[in-house]
Amino acid sequence: MTAHIFLFIFSAATIHLFQYFKFINKLENYLIVLKKIQKTIFSKKISDHWKEKVIFKYSYLLLFSSAQILGFFAIILVFYLILTYLSPLFGSYLLTMIGTLEATAMALIYFSLKKMIDA
Repeated sequence: MTAHIFLFIFSAATIHLFQYFKFINKLENYLIVLKKIQKTIFSKKISDHWKEKVIFKYSYLLLFSSAQILGFFAIILVFYLILTYLSPLFGSYLLTMIGTLEATAMALIYFSLKKMIDA
């Protein structure tokens, strides 16, 4: 029973983190920078000197976006480890197929209810 409660807490916290850190926007920005780098590298119209300057700026943006995404996953991992420490059954249950499906279902239901309440 405690595994189910912790599973709900983990699902709800993950949804809140996705919204608070605007994870989808960060992922879109990461992909946009990757496309810009690719376009810059393969462009014949841009001089090598200009490519060096622009790719340096893009690589900085890519590094910053990567660090933000990695930090987001690190927060989720730390929260998972804390809940696993409090209830060892939670960790093994979440990693099973049934636990993963249940966590997904809880997250979707929580997200739907939160959306209805906030609207």
